[in-house]
Amino acid sequence: MPDLRKITYTIFLCTLFARSGFAQHIDTLNQEYLNVWYEKMDRQLAIRLSPNSSYETFRVETEPFPLILYPNIRTNFQFGFFHRWLAVYLNVAPRFLPGNSDLDLKGKTKYLRLRLALNFHRWENELVFSRVRGYYLRNTQDYFTWDKGDPYYQFPNLQNRGLYGSSTYYFNPKFSYRHLSTQTERQLKSAGSVAALFNFRYFFIEGLNSDLPGIRTQKSRNLEANLGFGYHHTFIIDKQFYVSMGFSPGLGIINTKLNNLPGSGDTGSTETNLSYRWDATGGIGYQGKSFFGGLYVDASRNAHRERNTTVLNSSTFIFYRFFIGWRIPAPKPLNDVMDWAERVYKPIFDKRSRK
Repeated sequence: MPDLRKITYTIFLCTLFARSGFAQHIDTLNQEYLNVWYEKMDRQLAIRLSPNSSYETFRVETEPFPLILYPNIRTNFQFGFFHRWLAVYLNVAPRFLPGNSDLDLKGKTKYLRLRLALNFHRWENELVFSRVRGYYLRNTQDYFTWDKGDPYYQFPNLQNRGLYGSSTYYFNPKFSYRHLSTQTERQLKSAGSVAALFNFRYFFIEGLNSDLPGIRTQKSRNLEANLGFGYHHTFIIDKQFYVSMGFSPGLGIINTKLNNLPGSGDTGSTETNLSYRWDATGGIGYQGKSFFGGLYVDASRNAHRERNTTVLNSSTFIFYRFFIGWRIPAPKPLNDVMDWAERVYKPIFDKRSRK
């Protein structure tokens, strides 16, 4: 009589190996299919330089006039280094750049922004630290007698510092977000994708000491989180040129703790309110094998209304991004470290990772 246990065990092993081989074959076919839509540049290091006008402004709808605050940085410079799924950014705003040197009119602003991105499969994840110190009152004429050319009312000790994070999932595997964000891939055919995203911001605003009417808050601690959906699309023109655009609205909540100025009548409060935000982007670019560049316009807005009041707090980004960059062979030590990370944390680096 045949040994049923051995037969069963043999069939089990044959099935297991067959399934494994079939799955690997399917993965290979899937990757070959996706290679028609985008090209990965996994053995190259992308270096990007980007002068841009990225800065955040604030608007508080108070009585009798709104409070509109700007930092004295019209231009900042971003350095970006990208390899496979890792991206590192540094933003600085030296005074010699256009629009950053008129200290007598708008005061002095100190600016620093660090950004780290980890992009796995269809997930784009980033963490940002930002610190800005020194603002001026954009609508000084509403509060004082002021003529063009006069110094603006300034808040030299006003500081905004915080930690920001986001995680975005792109549903269409044919769409390469790395082609847009880090230039570590090249989109070969036009494609778009619906995206789901989560954003959070944990930031402090302090040093708003002022004798202006309606100003009571000296320091605020804010924790904001929101969810949203959006759509992004890239149109490829003759393989090397492209036009891209996207829009992502979202809703969430913001928890704010206020510490008011001495003598304002109360020490402060804590409240949670509904918040909304939207992000929009559009631009054109060139994607060669070694050289790439582009010009984008980006906009973003966060806003929430204080409970039981007509006060609307909002912050707005509207800026351009011009960038140029090069892809060069990645140093062997960098490739070795990335290979090691992909072996050790293999579940994270699925089909989208380098084979």
